[in-house]
Amino acid sequence: MIRSNGVDSPSESSGPARFEFTVGPTVVLASEADDVAAQQKLSSSAAAQAQVEVADAAQPDPADGQKAIPLDANGFPVQPAQQAAGAVQAGYNYNGTANWARNNVNIPKEFPQDCTNFVSKALYYGGGMKVRYGFKTFDSAWWTNDYWMFGWHINRSYTWAGAANLHRHLLNHRYSTWLRWTSEARPGDIVFFKWKKESRINHAAVVVSWGASMELRQHGRTGVTTLNEVLSYYRQKGDPIEWFVVVRPLGSN
Repeated sequence: MIRSNGVDSPSESSGPARFEFTVGPTVVLASEADDVAAQQKLSSSAAAQAQVEVADAAQPDPADGQKAIPLDANGFPVQPAQQAAGAVQAGYNYNGTANWARNNVNIPKEFPQDCTNFVSKALYYGGGMKVRYGFKTFDSAWWTNDYWMFGWHINRSYTWAGAANLHRHLLNHRYSTWLRWTSEARPGDIVFFKWKKESRINHAAVVVSWGASMELRQHGRTGVTTLNEVLSYYRQKGDPIEWFVVVRPLGSN
Protein backbone atom coordinates (compact mmCIF):
# COMPACT_ATOMS: atom_id res chain seq x y z
CA MET A 1 0.00 0.00 0.00
CA ILE A 2 1.12 3.57 -0.69
CA ARG A 3 -0.29 6.44 1.33
CA SER A 4 -0.70 9.93 -0.11
CA ASN A 5 -2.62 12.73 1.62
CA GLY A 6 -3.80 10.23 4.22
CA VAL A 7 -5.31 7.87 1.62
CA ASP A 8 -4.04 4.32 1.03
CA SER A 9 -3.82 2.95 -2.51
CA PRO A 10 -2.96 -0.66 -3.43
CA SER A 11 0.14 -1.52 -5.44
CA GLU A 12 0.59 -4.54 -7.68
CA SER A 13 4.39 -4.21 -7.80
CA SER A 14 6.49 -7.21 -6.88
CA GLY A 15 10.18 -7.81 -6.21
CA PRO A 16 12.72 -7.32 -3.44
CA ALA A 17 12.72 -4.01 -1.64
CA ARG A 18 14.21 -2.42 1.47
CA PHE A 19 12.12 -0.27 3.82
CA GLU A 20 13.62 1.52 6.83
CA PHE A 21 11.44 2.89 9.62
CA THR A 22 11.99 5.12 12.63
CA VAL A 23 10.10 3.97 15.73
CA GLY A 24 8.87 6.36 18.40
CA PRO A 25 5.42 7.55 19.42
CA THR A 26 4.58 6.78 15.79
CA VAL A 27 6.21 4.58 13.17
CA VAL A 28 7.47 6.56 10.18
CA LEU A 29 8.85 5.26 6.88
CA ALA A 30 12.31 6.86 6.63
CA SER A 31 13.47 5.47 3.29
CA GLU A 32 12.66 3.01 0.52
CA ALA A 33 14.92 1.26 -1.98
CA ASP A 34 14.04 -1.11 -4.81
CA ASP A 35 16.95 -3.51 -4.21
CA VAL A 36 17.80 -5.41 -1.05
CA ALA A 37 21.48 -4.55 -1.55
CA ALA A 38 20.76 -0.83 -1.68
CA GLN A 39 20.71 1.49 1.28
CA GLN A 40 19.49 5.05 1.62
CA LYS A 41 19.45 7.06 4.85
CA LEU A 42 18.07 10.48 5.62
CA SER A 43 19.21 12.65 8.48
CA SER A 44 16.93 12.63 11.52
CA SER A 45 17.36 16.39 11.89
CA ALA A 46 14.73 18.97 11.03
CA ALA A 47 16.84 19.86 7.97
CA ALA A 48 16.33 16.44 6.42
CA GLN A 49 13.94 17.86 3.85
CA ALA A 50 16.79 19.95 2.45
CA GLN A 51 18.48 16.69 1.42
CA VAL A 52 15.57 15.74 -0.82
CA GLU A 53 14.80 17.46 -4.09
CA VAL A 54 11.11 18.38 -4.24
CA ALA A 55 8.89 19.92 -6.91
CA ASP A 56 7.64 23.44 -6.31
CA ALA A 57 3.88 23.55 -5.90
CA ALA A 58 3.91 26.87 -7.75
CA GLN A 59 5.86 25.37 -10.67
CA PRO A 60 5.69 27.13 -14.04
CA ASP A 61 3.67 25.77 -16.90
CA PRO A 62 5.41 23.32 -19.25
CA ALA A 63 7.38 24.95 -22.03
CA ASP A 64 4.77 24.04 -24.62
CA GLY A 65 2.15 26.12 -22.79
CA GLN A 66 0.00 23.23 -21.56
CA LYS A 67 -0.92 23.05 -17.88
CA ALA A 68 0.89 20.58 -15.68
CA ILE A 69 -0.83 18.79 -12.79
CA PRO A 70 -0.15 20.79 -9.57
CA LEU A 71 2.16 18.96 -7.16
CA ASP A 72 2.43 19.43 -3.41
CA ALA A 73 5.65 19.90 -1.42
CA ASN A 74 6.17 16.11 -1.35
CA GLY A 75 5.88 15.79 -5.12
CA PHE A 76 2.42 14.19 -5.18
CA PRO A 77 -0.61 15.56 -7.08
CA VAL A 78 -2.75 18.17 -5.36
CA GLN A 79 -6.38 17.05 -5.30
CA PRO A 80 -9.40 19.36 -5.15
CA ALA A 81 -12.34 18.35 -2.98
CA GLN A 82 -14.92 16.10 -4.69
CA GLN A 83 -13.69 16.65 -8.24
CA ALA A 84 -15.81 14.64 -10.66
CA ALA A 85 -14.35 12.72 -13.58
CA GLY A 86 -14.67 14.32 -16.99
CA ALA A 87 -17.38 13.36 -19.44
CA VAL A 88 -16.82 10.46 -21.84
CA GLN A 89 -16.73 11.38 -25.52
CA ALA A 90 -17.87 9.20 -28.42
CA GLY A 91 -15.54 7.83 -31.10
CA TYR A 92 -12.48 7.01 -29.02
CA ASN A 93 -12.62 3.72 -27.09
CA TYR A 94 -11.37 4.64 -23.60
CA ASN A 95 -11.87 1.22 -22.04
CA GLY A 96 -10.41 -0.45 -25.12
CA THR A 97 -7.17 1.51 -24.74
CA ALA A 98 -6.97 0.74 -21.01
CA ASN A 99 -7.77 -2.96 -21.48
CA TRP A 100 -5.22 -3.36 -24.28
CA ALA A 101 -2.51 -1.73 -22.13
CA ARG A 102 -3.40 -3.88 -19.12
CA ASN A 103 -3.45 -7.12 -21.11
CA ASN A 104 -0.34 -6.46 -23.22
CA VAL A 105 2.07 -4.76 -20.81
CA ASN A 106 4.42 -7.77 -20.99
CA ILE A 107 4.72 -7.94 -24.78
CA PRO A 108 8.33 -7.67 -26.07
CA LYS A 109 9.83 -4.22 -26.49
CA GLU A 110 10.73 -3.12 -30.00
CA PHE A 111 12.92 -0.18 -28.96
CA PRO A 112 15.33 0.36 -26.04
CA GLN A 113 12.95 3.12 -24.93
CA ASP A 114 9.62 1.57 -25.87
CA CYS A 115 7.17 3.55 -23.71
CA THR A 116 5.62 5.66 -26.47
CA ASN A 117 5.50 2.79 -28.95
CA PHE A 118 3.52 0.87 -26.31
CA VAL A 119 1.13 3.79 -25.72
CA SER A 120 0.60 4.27 -29.47
CA LYS A 121 -0.24 0.58 -29.85
CA ALA A 122 -2.80 0.91 -27.05
CA LEU A 123 -4.35 3.96 -28.76
CA TYR A 124 -4.44 2.18 -32.13
CA TYR A 125 -5.32 -1.43 -31.29
CA GLY A 126 -7.43 -0.73 -28.21
CA GLY A 127 -8.75 2.79 -28.69
CA GLY A 128 -9.38 2.62 -32.43
CA MET A 129 -7.39 5.80 -33.14
CA LYS A 130 -6.87 6.29 -36.87
CA VAL A 131 -3.43 6.62 -38.41
CA ARG A 132 -2.34 9.92 -39.94
CA TYR A 133 -0.05 9.61 -42.95
CA GLY A 134 2.74 12.06 -43.68
CA PHE A 135 6.50 12.51 -43.46
CA LYS A 136 7.79 10.63 -40.41
CA THR A 137 9.28 13.71 -38.70
CA PHE A 138 6.09 15.82 -38.96
CA ASP A 139 4.00 16.28 -35.80
CA SER A 140 0.86 15.91 -37.92
CA ALA A 141 1.76 12.32 -38.89
CA TRP A 142 1.12 9.21 -36.78
CA TRP A 143 1.73 5.78 -38.28
CA THR A 144 3.63 2.50 -38.06
CA ASN A 145 4.93 0.44 -40.97
CA ASP A 146 7.28 -2.53 -40.86
CA TYR A 147 9.08 -3.27 -44.14
CA TRP A 148 11.37 -5.89 -45.66
CA MET A 149 14.83 -4.99 -46.97
CA PHE A 150 17.27 -7.87 -46.40
CA GLY A 151 15.39 -8.48 -43.15
CA TRP A 152 12.43 -6.92 -41.36
CA HIS A 153 12.83 -3.32 -40.25
CA ILE A 154 10.67 -1.29 -37.86
CA ASN A 155 9.52 2.04 -39.29
CA ARG A 156 7.54 4.48 -37.15
CA SER A 157 6.65 8.15 -37.34
CA TYR A 158 8.36 10.24 -34.68
CA THR A 159 4.97 10.83 -33.06
CA TRP A 160 4.36 7.08 -32.78
CA ALA A 161 7.62 6.35 -30.96
CA GLY A 162 8.63 9.62 -29.21
CA ALA A 163 6.90 10.88 -26.05
CA ALA A 164 7.29 14.63 -26.65
CA ASN A 165 6.24 14.18 -30.28
CA LEU A 166 3.12 12.18 -29.39
CA HIS A 167 2.21 14.80 -26.79
CA ARG A 168 2.38 17.58 -29.40
CA HIS A 169 0.50 15.44 -31.93
CA LEU A 170 -2.43 14.72 -29.61
CA LEU A 171 -2.84 18.32 -28.45
CA ASN A 172 -2.11 20.11 -31.74
CA HIS A 173 -3.35 17.71 -34.41
CA ARG A 174 -6.11 15.67 -32.74
CA TYR A 175 -9.31 16.47 -30.93
CA SER A 176 -7.83 16.18 -27.41
CA THR A 177 -7.65 18.12 -24.17
CA TRP A 178 -5.55 18.20 -21.00
CA LEU A 179 -6.84 17.70 -17.46
CA ARG A 180 -6.24 20.04 -14.55
CA TRP A 181 -6.55 17.44 -11.78
CA THR A 182 -5.63 13.77 -11.61
CA SER A 183 -9.02 13.09 -10.02
CA GLU A 184 -10.55 13.96 -13.41
CA ALA A 185 -8.66 11.10 -15.07
CA ARG A 186 -10.37 8.00 -16.41
CA PRO A 187 -9.15 4.77 -18.05
CA GLY A 188 -7.81 5.46 -21.54
CA ASP A 189 -6.23 8.84 -20.70
CA ILE A 190 -2.51 9.27 -21.41
CA VAL A 191 0.05 10.61 -18.92
CA PHE A 192 3.23 12.37 -20.12
CA PHE A 193 6.16 12.85 -17.73
CA LYS A 194 9.03 15.35 -17.69
CA TRP A 195 12.01 14.61 -15.42
CA LYS A 196 13.88 17.44 -13.71
CA LYS A 197 17.12 16.46 -15.45
CA GLU A 198 15.49 16.09 -18.88
CA SER A 199 14.94 19.01 -21.24
CA ARG A 200 11.53 17.79 -22.45
CA ILE A 201 8.83 15.16 -21.97
CA ASN A 202 10.50 11.76 -22.12
CA HIS A 203 7.95 9.17 -20.93
CA ALA A 204 4.32 8.20 -21.53
CA ALA A 205 1.92 5.75 -19.85
CA VAL A 206 -1.74 4.67 -20.10
CA VAL A 207 -4.27 5.18 -17.30
CA VAL A 208 -6.04 1.86 -16.70
CA SER A 209 -8.07 2.60 -13.55
CA TRP A 210 -8.68 5.24 -10.91
CA GLY A 211 -9.34 4.65 -7.24
CA ALA A 212 -7.37 6.03 -4.31
CA SER A 213 -4.50 6.45 -6.78
CA MET A 214 -4.17 6.51 -10.56
CA GLU A 215 -3.18 3.07 -11.89
CA LEU A 216 -0.94 2.97 -14.95
CA ARG A 217 0.50 0.53 -17.48
CA GLN A 218 3.73 1.37 -19.25
CA HIS A 219 6.81 0.03 -20.96
CA GLY A 220 9.78 1.03 -18.88
CA ARG A 221 9.32 -0.08 -15.29
CA THR A 222 6.44 -2.45 -16.03
CA GLY A 223 6.20 -3.51 -12.38
CA VAL A 224 5.40 0.05 -11.27
CA THR A 225 1.64 0.21 -11.47
CA THR A 226 0.49 3.46 -9.85
CA LEU A 227 1.21 7.16 -10.32
CA ASN A 228 2.31 7.51 -6.70
CA GLU A 229 4.83 4.70 -7.17
CA VAL A 230 6.29 6.41 -10.25
CA LEU A 231 6.69 9.69 -8.37
CA SER A 232 8.16 7.98 -5.29
CA TYR A 233 10.56 5.77 -7.26
CA TYR A 234 12.26 8.55 -9.20
CA ARG A 235 12.41 10.85 -6.19
CA GLN A 236 14.44 8.27 -4.28
CA LYS A 237 16.67 7.79 -7.36
CA GLY A 238 17.67 11.47 -7.26
CA ASP A 239 15.98 12.49 -10.52
CA PRO A 240 12.43 13.50 -9.52
CA ILE A 241 9.64 14.07 -12.01
CA GLU A 242 9.38 17.84 -12.33
CA TRP A 243 5.90 17.86 -13.85
CA PHE A 244 3.48 15.71 -15.80
CA VAL A 245 0.33 16.26 -17.83
CA VAL A 246 -2.73 14.06 -18.38
CA VAL A 247 -4.11 14.18 -21.94
CA ARG A 248 -7.56 12.94 -22.93
CA PRO A 249 -8.21 12.02 -26.57
CA LEU A 250 -11.74 13.10 -27.51
CA GLY A 251 -12.06 11.27 -30.80
CA SER A 252 -10.45 8.61 -32.96
CA ASN A 253 -9.90 10.68 -36.12
